[in-house]
Amino acid sequence: MTIPVPFHRLAEAIACFNSASLITLPYGAHVKVHTVDPLLEDGRLVIKNAKDSALRNGAANPNVTLIWQSPYPHGWSLIVDGQAWANGPDLMIEYETGILTRPGYHNDGPQWVWQDGERPAQ
Repeated sequence: MTIPVPFHRLAEAIACFNSASLITLPYGAHVKVHTVDPLLEDGRLVIKNAKDSALRNGAANPNVTLIWQSPYPHGWSLIVDGQAWANGPDLMIEYETGILTRPGYHNDGPQWVWQDGERPAQ
């Protein structure tokens, strides 16, 4: 089950979660996972004072994924894909796509409702 998350709804979605997992992949190596707290600034995601390996990996392969796991049993997870680059000590991520997702058999968990009351198909 998936619900698209357009960029204009991203801040609202992120506010429902705790820290995210940043997944980076340098060329020819295993994925690297970091726990991060991305901020939305000037139309992009920013990871302040990112680890050196995240900055290096973002330079080697700018395709990154952020995953926020549900804080509730059978709840929704938020997955965002984007393009990353280093800006001094910060990792900048240009949003490409975002979805809320969970397996179909978790449909007994909480339903997703946007703040304006919209209930997407679930």
